[in-house]
Amino acid sequence: MGNLLQPSKKKLRKHDLETNNSNFSYLGDLPNEILWKILDYLHIGDLLRCGQTCRRLRLVVRDDFLWKKVNLSNKSIVPVKLLKWILERGCEYLNISNEINGHLNLMLNQTTKLKCLNLAWKHEIRDIVKFCANADLLWTLLRSCTVLEKLELYCVKFTSSHTFSIQGVKTLKILRLSYCKSGNKKNKPLELDFIKQIIDQCLELEELSFYKTRLSEDSIDYLVKNITPKLSKLSLYTIIRDAIVMDKYIQLLVSRSTNLTELSLSGSGIYQ
Repeated sequence: MGNLLQPSKKKLRKHDLETNNSNFSYLGDLPNEILWKILDYLHIGDLLRCGQTCRRLRLVVRDDFLWKKVNLSNKSIVPVKLLKWILERGCEYLNISNEINGHLNLMLNQTTKLKCLNLAWKHEIRDIVKFCANADLLWTLLRSCTVLEKLELYCVKFTSSHTFSIQGVKTLKILRLSYCKSGNKKNKPLELDFIKQIIDQCLELEELSFYKTRLSEDSIDYLVKNITPKLSKLSLYTIIRDAIVMDKYIQLLVSRSTNLTELSLSGSGIYQ
């Protein structure tokens, strides 16, 4: 009896499987617009692996749409070839807080479409030595920019060889420097020559922030006397401890910057 029922059971299972398959839709059969929305949720590593599954998904994954906004911040080392490939896909918003393996200046020979660049080492500030080893990455990226609007730098060490006299910063509207310093000494203020480059080159600035990034008195003096009147938000962190001197600079700044709506001196310690 049991043996006679076995064929019918097999047929039933086969029939159920065929019925289920008739209602099944493969991922690769979806329109590109839907695939983009699904794949946009994937991390870069998973996205690249997905592109290796079939020819159709490979073409979809390589579409520039998926590479407009890229976040490289999962603590893994990023091959410089991958970064170059991302930029060639037309990336506009790039966040980097990973160590980059390789020298981008030897590979990047064209302008990019970057509008927003956030360069930081937020995961482990004590590992700043490794991050400074990639300092050339920042300047290579800036030299490749022609339409950059927002630049955020976190824990970057500037040297005398660094210059803002490049095309990419002339279109900046937002510049934020956090925990940045000049040279190797702890909390050394940014040099006047460096601040002059920012003020003289970034004529479209609407927001400027020096959070936990010290400015010397001569740098403050040049800033308040020459900053673009388009500025609406300013955050300063200075070594000036004389409240009377600082008040003089604030009055001068307010009289010149008619569009200024927000001024922060948080953490400066000028009133201690």
